[in-house]
Amino acid sequence: MLIFYLLGFALTSNMAAGSGSIRAMTIDLIPKAGRGETYGRFMSVVSMGMAIGPFLGGFLADAVSYAAPFHLCSGLGIVSLVALLPMRHVERQSEPPFRSTTSNRIKLLTKPFFILLFIRLLFMFNLSFQRGTLPIFLHESQSLRVSETGIGFYLGLMFFTSALSQLFLGALTDKVGSKKLMVFGLSMSGLGYLTLIYLSEVTPLYLLGIFQGVFFASAEISMMIYLMTIIPEGSTGRAMGVYGLFEDLGGIVASAFLGIIYDGLGPIFSILSVSTALICNAGLSAFLLNKGDPLVQEFYQSKSNSQNE
Repeated sequence: MLIFYLLGFALTSNMAAGSGSIRAMTIDLIPKAGRGETYGRFMSVVSMGMAIGPFLGGFLADAVSYAAPFHLCSGLGIVSLVALLPMRHVERQSEPPFRSTTSNRIKLLTKPFFILLFIRLLFMFNLSFQRGTLPIFLHESQSLRVSETGIGFYLGLMFFTSALSQLFLGALTDKVGSKKLMVFGLSMSGLGYLTLIYLSEVTPLYLLGIFQGVFFASAEISMMIYLMTIIPEGSTGRAMGVYGLFEDLGGIVASAFLGIIYDGLGPIFSILSVSTALICNAGLSAFLLNKGDPLVQEFYQSKSNSQNE
């Protein structure tokens, strides 16, 4: 178990080290007009890898050994490093700032930003449940008894659906706003988890994975796009650093809480806990968040009017 803990620490440390800078650079490079569609395409490509990984890992664990996925990840890590080293970031020509007169007066630590940080912290209950508690529940459930391959297929199906849905969800945020999709994704994810209590066959579980992929993508992509609309220019690095910090805090709290609930009260209460957290999160998003940065919304509206003309 000590080696397993060290592997988990190494994995999460590696993810945390790169996620903040990658996200900040992504935000800087994405154009302001139609950013939802562009970011949706980008995340769709990222999610494709997440869709293939769980299925491949589960298959290798069943067919070869439990060590085989680790060996594969080591090789892919080296390949990724070789591809990363020659990359050079070329600064793009800055677009005419549509809010240059007010950017300097806008502070990063605003009320919408703090609310979104707390929403993201609670959302980590969903991610912690998916990555840790859910596979254990599926394997130990007396009515399901899902194999490692089945668990990998379920997670892969969920991520694959998420990847496909992000292609159109990003564009949808440009039309209806990120807040509506955030409320929809959070509430439906919470309600979807409740159906796990009543499942007794694997086929409905896979259908649930398809729907959960859409709900998960809706909440995930809308949070990031909403964040893009409320942070001032030149603050993406700091914003993503704080955003990542709250993700880490939420992951620590959620993992410990869900583990204690699972062992102490049983898997049903663990499912109820994550479902309650997501539904409460949807309520916070609906009643406490505004529609985003009004300056950005004004920019989008002017772009849309010019395109219509």
